[in-house]
Amino acid sequence: MRKNLFLVSVLLVLSVLYSGCTGSSSTSQNPPTVSNLLYAPNQANLVSGGTVTVTAMADATDIDGNPDTVTITTYDPSGNAIHTSTEPIPSASGHTSIPVLARASIDTSIAGCYSFRIFVTDSSGLKSNELAASLSIPFGACNGAAGQEIPMKPSTI
Repeated sequence: MRKNLFLVSVLLVLSVLYSGCTGSSSTSQNPPTVSNLLYAPNQANLVSGGTVTVTAMADATDIDGNPDTVTITTYDPSGNAIHTSTEPIPSASGHTSIPVLARASIDTSIAGCYSFRIFVTDSSGLKSNELAASLSIPFGACNGAAGQEIPMKPSTI
C-alpha cells in the first residue's frame, strides 16, 4: 500500500512538472502596428544655427497589450541617419491601442528635404511597421512643396 501511494505521489509530481514545461508561453507573438501619422511642422525657415522640433503622433496597436517604446529617427537630405531617440510609452501596459508621441530636433542651417521614421517596439522586442514623413527646409525643398507623409512599401522596411 505504501509503495502504491509513493508511486502515485511521484507520478503526480512528475505530471505537474511536465505540464509546467509544455504549457503555452505568455510572451508576445504578434508585433505591434502603427498608423495614422500626424506631425507638425511640415516646413521650417532656413535659419543659420537654428533648430526646429518636429512632433509626431500615431496610433499604436498591439493585440498582445504590451506596446513598450516609440522610436524616431531623423535623416538628412542625403538620407543619412542623423539622430535616433527611443522613449517609453507612458501607461501602455495592458493597452491594445494607444496613441504614441515622438519628438525630434532638426538643424535648420542646411536647406533640404529632411525625413523621419517612427516605429513601436513591444515588451517582447517585436518591432512594428515604420511610418515616415518629410520636413521641408525651406518651403519647396521637398519637390517644390512642404513635407508630407511618405508611403512605405513593406519591402523597404
